[in-house]
Amino acid sequence: MEWRNAQAGDLAALMSWVRDTRQCLHWAGGKVHFPLHLPRLADEIEFMPTNAWCLCEKGEMVGFGQILRRAPSRAHFARLIVAPELRGHGYGAVLCEKMLATAMRWPDYEIATLNVFRSNLVAQALYLRMGFQPVDLADSEQRDPHVLLMVRALHDDDAPP
Repeated sequence: MEWRNAQAGDLAALMSWVRDTRQCLHWAGGKVHFPLHLPRLADEIEFMPTNAWCLCEKGEMVGFGQILRRAPSRAHFARLIVAPELRGHGYGAVLCEKMLATAMRWPDYEIATLNVFRSNLVAQALYLRMGFQPVDLADSEQRDPHVLLMVRALHDDDAPP
Protein backbone atom coordinates (compact mmCIF):
# COMPACT_ATOMS: atom_id res chain seq x y z
CA MET A 1 0.00 0.00 0.00
CA GLU A 2 1.19 3.47 -0.83
CA TRP A 3 0.40 6.43 1.44
CA ARG A 4 0.89 9.84 -0.13
CA ASN A 5 -0.25 13.42 -0.06
CA ALA A 6 -3.30 13.95 -2.24
CA GLN A 7 -3.03 16.11 -5.33
CA ALA A 8 -5.69 18.27 -6.96
CA GLY A 9 -5.96 15.67 -9.73
CA ASP A 10 -7.17 13.08 -7.19
CA LEU A 11 -10.38 15.05 -6.59
CA ALA A 12 -11.98 13.88 -9.85
CA ALA A 13 -11.65 10.21 -8.83
CA LEU A 14 -12.88 11.06 -5.35
CA MET A 15 -15.97 12.75 -6.80
CA SER A 16 -16.97 9.53 -8.57
CA TRP A 17 -17.18 7.78 -5.17
CA VAL A 18 -19.93 10.11 -3.88
CA ARG A 19 -23.06 9.18 -5.79
CA ASP A 20 -25.94 10.97 -4.10
CA THR A 21 -26.93 13.69 -1.65
CA ARG A 22 -27.02 11.37 1.37
CA GLN A 23 -23.57 9.95 0.65
CA CYS A 24 -22.24 13.47 0.21
CA LEU A 25 -23.69 14.58 3.55
CA HIS A 26 -22.32 11.52 5.36
CA TRP A 27 -18.89 11.92 3.76
CA ALA A 28 -18.38 15.66 3.98
CA GLY A 29 -21.07 17.24 6.12
CA GLY A 30 -23.30 20.13 5.21
CA LYS A 31 -20.63 22.44 3.77
CA VAL A 32 -20.25 20.39 0.59
CA HIS A 33 -22.98 20.59 -2.01
CA PHE A 34 -24.18 17.74 -4.21
CA PRO A 35 -23.78 17.27 -7.09
CA LEU A 36 -20.08 17.75 -6.55
CA HIS A 37 -18.50 20.32 -8.80
CA LEU A 38 -14.74 20.10 -9.31
CA PRO A 39 -13.96 23.83 -9.34
CA ARG A 40 -15.69 24.41 -5.99
CA LEU A 41 -14.92 21.07 -4.27
CA ALA A 42 -11.38 22.03 -3.24
CA ASP A 43 -12.72 25.14 -1.48
CA GLU A 44 -15.62 23.30 0.12
CA ILE A 45 -13.37 20.64 1.67
CA GLU A 46 -10.51 23.03 2.53
CA PHE A 47 -8.26 20.94 0.26
CA MET A 48 -4.52 21.38 0.35
CA PRO A 49 -1.92 18.74 -0.50
CA THR A 50 -0.56 19.24 3.03
CA ASN A 51 -3.86 18.24 4.70
CA ALA A 52 -5.16 15.53 2.38
CA TRP A 53 -3.93 11.98 2.01
CA CYS A 54 -4.49 9.08 -0.35
CA LEU A 55 -4.21 5.37 0.24
CA CYS A 56 -3.25 3.71 -3.04
CA GLU A 57 -2.84 0.16 -4.22
CA LYS A 58 -1.12 -0.66 -7.50
CA GLY A 59 -1.18 3.02 -8.42
CA GLU A 60 -4.94 3.40 -7.91
CA MET A 61 -6.44 5.53 -5.15
CA VAL A 62 -8.48 3.32 -2.81
CA GLY A 63 -8.96 5.71 0.12
CA PHE A 64 -8.88 9.40 0.99
CA GLY A 65 -8.87 11.43 4.19
CA GLN A 66 -7.88 14.77 5.61
CA ILE A 67 -6.16 15.85 8.80
CA LEU A 68 -7.22 19.36 9.78
CA ARG A 69 -5.93 21.45 12.69
CA ARG A 70 -8.97 22.48 14.71
CA ALA A 71 -7.11 23.46 17.89
CA PRO A 72 -3.41 23.68 18.77
CA SER A 73 -3.21 20.09 20.00
CA ARG A 74 -6.08 18.50 18.05
CA ALA A 75 -5.84 16.69 14.72
CA HIS A 76 -9.33 16.45 13.23
CA PHE A 77 -9.82 13.59 10.78
CA ALA A 78 -12.23 14.62 8.05
CA ARG A 79 -13.79 13.21 4.91
CA LEU A 80 -12.54 9.66 5.25
CA ILE A 81 -13.75 7.54 2.36
CA VAL A 82 -12.93 4.26 0.65
CA ALA A 83 -13.74 3.49 -2.98
CA PRO A 84 -17.28 2.03 -3.03
CA GLU A 85 -16.32 -1.26 -4.68
CA LEU A 86 -13.65 -1.88 -2.02
CA ARG A 87 -15.68 -1.23 1.12
CA GLY A 88 -15.85 -4.09 3.57
CA HIS A 89 -12.37 -5.40 2.64
CA GLY A 90 -10.29 -3.77 5.38
CA TYR A 91 -9.23 -0.64 3.54
CA GLY A 92 -11.03 1.60 6.05
CA ALA A 93 -8.90 0.19 8.87
CA VAL A 94 -5.71 0.69 6.87
CA LEU A 95 -6.80 4.25 6.04
CA CYS A 96 -7.40 4.98 9.74
CA GLU A 97 -4.07 3.40 10.75
CA LYS A 98 -2.20 5.52 8.20
CA MET A 99 -3.98 8.69 9.32
CA LEU A 100 -3.20 7.97 12.97
CA ALA A 101 0.46 7.29 12.16
CA THR A 102 0.63 10.53 10.18
CA ALA A 103 -0.94 12.59 12.96
CA MET A 104 1.42 11.01 15.51
CA ARG A 105 4.42 12.34 13.57
CA TRP A 106 3.43 15.87 14.58
CA PRO A 107 4.51 16.18 18.23
CA ASP A 108 2.10 19.02 19.01
CA TYR A 109 -0.95 16.89 18.24
CA GLU A 110 -2.18 15.18 21.42
CA ILE A 111 -5.60 13.94 20.34
CA ALA A 112 -7.42 13.01 17.16
CA THR A 113 -11.11 13.70 16.65
CA LEU A 114 -13.61 12.87 13.96
CA ASN A 115 -17.31 13.23 13.30
CA VAL A 116 -19.52 10.36 12.23
CA PHE A 117 -23.23 10.18 11.63
CA ARG A 118 -25.00 8.27 14.39
CA SER A 119 -26.75 6.19 11.72
CA ASN A 120 -23.40 5.06 10.25
CA LEU A 121 -22.92 2.07 12.54
CA VAL A 122 -20.31 0.42 10.32
CA ALA A 123 -18.03 3.46 10.53
CA GLN A 124 -18.64 3.83 14.26
CA ALA A 125 -17.62 0.20 14.82
CA LEU A 126 -14.42 0.77 12.84
CA TYR A 127 -13.54 3.91 14.79
CA LEU A 128 -14.17 2.12 18.11
CA ARG A 129 -11.78 -0.65 17.00
CA MET A 130 -9.24 2.06 16.18
CA GLY A 131 -9.44 3.39 19.75
CA PHE A 132 -11.82 6.31 19.26
CA GLN A 133 -14.45 6.90 21.92
CA PRO A 134 -17.70 8.86 21.61
CA VAL A 135 -17.90 12.20 23.40
CA ASP A 136 -21.15 13.45 24.87
CA LEU A 137 -21.60 17.10 23.99
CA ALA A 138 -24.26 19.47 25.16
CA ASP A 139 -26.95 20.23 22.62
CA SER A 140 -26.37 23.49 20.80
CA GLU A 141 -27.49 25.25 17.67
CA GLN A 142 -24.03 24.72 16.15
CA ARG A 143 -23.98 20.95 16.71
CA ASP A 144 -25.90 18.58 14.46
CA PRO A 145 -27.70 16.10 16.76
CA HIS A 146 -27.29 13.40 14.10
CA VAL A 147 -23.50 13.62 14.28
CA LEU A 148 -21.33 11.97 16.93
CA LEU A 149 -17.92 13.35 17.89
CA MET A 150 -15.30 10.69 18.61
CA VAL A 151 -11.86 11.21 20.15
CA ARG A 152 -8.70 9.25 20.89
CA ALA A 153 -5.31 10.01 22.35
CA LEU A 154 -2.44 9.98 19.86
CA HIS A 155 0.22 9.02 22.39
CA ASP A 156 0.01 6.52 25.24
CA ASP A 157 0.53 9.17 27.89
CA ASP A 158 -2.33 11.35 26.56
CA ALA A 159 -5.85 10.83 27.80
CA PRO A 160 -8.93 12.02 25.95
CA PRO A 161 -10.51 15.10 27.51
